[in-house]
Amino acid sequence: MATRYLIIGNGAAGLSCAEAIRRRDRSGAIAILSEEAHGFYSRPGLAYYLTGTIPEKQLFCRSEREVRALGIHRMHGRATEISPSRHTVAIASGGQIAYDCLLLAPGALAVRPKAPGIELQGVVTLDSLNDARQILRLARHARRAVVVGGGITALELAEGLTAQGVETHYFLRRDRYWSGVLDSDESRLVEDRLEEEGIRIHRHTELSRVLGRRGRVCGVETDRGLRIDCQILAVAVGIRPRLELARSAGLATGRGIVVDEMMRTSDPDIFAAGDAAEVLDPATGSSTLDSLWWVALSQGRTAGENMAGGQARVDRGVPFNVTRLGGMTTTILGTVGQPGKDDDLVAIARGDSSTWRESGEVESIPMPAFVRREEAELAWARGCVNQEGWRRARGWSVSRQRNAPSTTPVRNSDTGSPRTHLHRTWCALQAVSPRRAASSRCPSGGLRGPNGVQVCGSGQVWRCLHRKPHHRDRGERGEITG
Repeated sequence: MATRYLIIGNGAAGLSCAEAIRRRDRSGAIAILSEEAHGFYSRPGLAYYLTGTIPEKQLFCRSEREVRALGIHRMHGRATEISPSRHTVAIASGGQIAYDCLLLAPGALAVRPKAPGIELQGVVTLDSLNDARQILRLARHARRAVVVGGGITALELAEGLTAQGVETHYFLRRDRYWSGVLDSDESRLVEDRLEEEGIRIHRHTELSRVLGRRGRVCGVETDRGLRIDCQILAVAVGIRPRLELARSAGLATGRGIVVDEMMRTSDPDIFAAGDAAEVLDPATGSSTLDSLWWVALSQGRTAGENMAGGQARVDRGVPFNVTRLGGMTTTILGTVGQPGKDDDLVAIARGDSSTWRESGEVESIPMPAFVRREEAELAWARGCVNQEGWRRARGWSVSRQRNAPSTTPVRNSDTGSPRTHLHRTWCALQAVSPRRAASSRCPSGGLRGPNGVQVCGSGQVWRCLHRKPHHRDRGERGEITG
């Protein structure tokens, strides 16, 4: 009899799990249960959809024909309860689905701040394609919007609304953006770019209440007494894994659904992956919660192989993301942040990793350099980041300079390992042995020049950032209306 595989969730973890199962088990019955009526799409692509960079059709990474060709049956519905003893899942429309092996990949939902009026129409989050569609509909008739929160999603919302012609105000509870991950210079660089785009940043500003008229948002009021009339309030204060199904089944949960390195939960026939999975490292006893696309793909593949009888273990690797902040392609790699509270977030953000805030072994590198996205991805794909020096370095956050020359990877003549012309990568490697940093050769063969300039062997020059003075809000009481 064919094994019955049931996957709850049609995101990156769910689909990669189904594909991994099919590679090992050609005859098993695979079903995906999803609350979203449409097919698999790229969640990171929603930012580009909001700005109009790509049309909606380009979000869909797999066609329905491709999914059917794999023998995957996709169902639209909401799971309400799991019975491990009977191996069944109850669905909201009535009835039950039987399984032999189950994957939980329910994802996470945006947290809403606790403020009066937060449930009014016009308060939006960015969890799904339906949310993005709603934001675009509201933006057609909106003059002004306010964005509250931190992390990558807050900027996706602010830049998306600005691109749609909506006057956008962004609230920061303290003095700078994403202080848990970026250092002060990197935060200022992003803020400067946002202000160049026309986004109005309000520092030391906290949402006090949402004002409504006939059930719809008509404005907000801050803790400083400032009132801003607006038609949209976008919130991105963090996400929380969806744990209701796991708890209904009596599974072990913490911040997420607790799984081992094989992505198996406390029930041997139930696995979990993606934003809801909290992966336990048996060697250290620590656990990690990630909201990264490639991590969800990797976890889903590992779970799928093991559901079909494999013995795979998830490769945790180095936490890594390539995203766009303030219009700049930005790579975040390694332990770049500081442990502690980020005032604009109440939970982990999308595109975030709890590992980024673990304490490191060396001092952080103070200034960002510039690098092409393709180079960072190539370094990751070919395994450069798994070298011991990269693991021990605190990590870095880098962005591409405008009109920067293109570079090509070269190979080290001794080891054959791929290298790239990354000034900050070189600095991070040298940070393991700080005394060598004063005069040392770049992996590509170039030498570090004076004033923070790296001249690579090909003659390309990468300069560290020199910021202009920053102008802060005056913070007077008042109103923004109209």
